[in-house]
Amino acid sequence: MHPEPAEPPLYGDRRRVAFVTGASGGLGKAIALRLARDGLDVAVNDIESENLDKVRKEIEQLGARSIAVVGDVSAELRVEQMVNETIKELGYLDVMVSHHGL
Repeated sequence: MHPEPAEPPLYGDRRRVAFVTGASGGLGKAIALRLARDGLDVAVNDIESENLDKVRKEIEQLGARSIAVVGDVSAELRVEQMVNETIKELGYLDVMVSHHGL
């Protein structure tokens, strides 16, 4: 078990923001929750919305901001839209974690 951070990791004077694909369950969810525990705000993504909103709520319970972004990462235009949505809602995008199943 990792120790809880004393303060959120900052980038300048703001919290960092991560985007995690395949985050509705399994390893993707674990990565998203770990980033939130480490003080990052997290946008969670999956191709279907099932369980994605639950993960978003878990992240928010940890004190981080979060949004759920449904979309297929194999569609370039949709990825661009998801990145723009994340920046619009959370202000920035610093970390991308590409974790999606086959």
